[in-house]
Amino acid sequence: MRSNGLSAALAVFLVALAVQRPASAFTRHTVDDQELLNVRAASPAAADAYQQAEARLRAGDWTGAEKLLASARELNSMSFLLARRHCQVLTQLGKRDAAIAACKVALSGMTAMDERAYVGALMSGTALATPKDLADATREAVNARRLVGQPFADAAFCEIAHHIGDQAMFAACLSSLEKNAPGYFETARWREASVVHPWLYAVGWLLLAALAFATVAHAFWRWFRAPALQARKAASLSSIPKIVD
Repeated sequence: MRSNGLSAALAVFLVALAVQRPASAFTRHTVDDQELLNVRAASPAAADAYQQAEARLRAGDWTGAEKLLASARELNSMSFLLARRHCQVLTQLGKRDAAIAACKVALSGMTAMDERAYVGALMSGTALATPKDLADATREAVNARRLVGQPFADAAFCEIAHHIGDQAMFAACLSSLEKNAPGYFETARWREASVVHPWLYAVGWLLLAALAFATVAHAFWRWFRAPALQARKAASLSSIPKIVD
């Protein structure tokens, strides 16, 4: 009952503003251009469906783009580009679980763009991120730094900071984007965003910490009582008269 009450409180306090992704979020990197050539060589129909999806994205038709990307992935299930783009669109459409699944496939490409997309999927939605989600997102944001001179890692850290309400992290990643990629669409995106009502997140983290503490305390209490319970059980058994043949 106590856990249910805390969960309900979290749902009340933790409401984040969604930051919309413009169609420019889905422009291709040079690595993607090569991957699209590979896709076309393996399955021309998959490449055609992907390019049709890009056209739908430029027109703002997210639902139509998602259907085309799903079709493209049925024809070529191993492409990191198709999986990543599908992940990004699913994230935009609010289909978090499906987006995460698609991004996990995309991570096979081991590119900074795949890692950036995965962070976006993990940090999507209005629920408080779990410790595992935060750990995974932070790991992939750090990994995105392997592509030197690109803004993907900073953008990923801004995504994390915006979701958890960390003003210091948000200011640092935005400053880095402003310095290193002033014309990048994500720089403009996060410049227009802000960490809104960070106290809501602080209260949410406190509630989550209280829930974790209560769980640990309960487990410790059970462990602490176990020897006494076992001793009483043993004493009770020893008091039972033994039947001698």
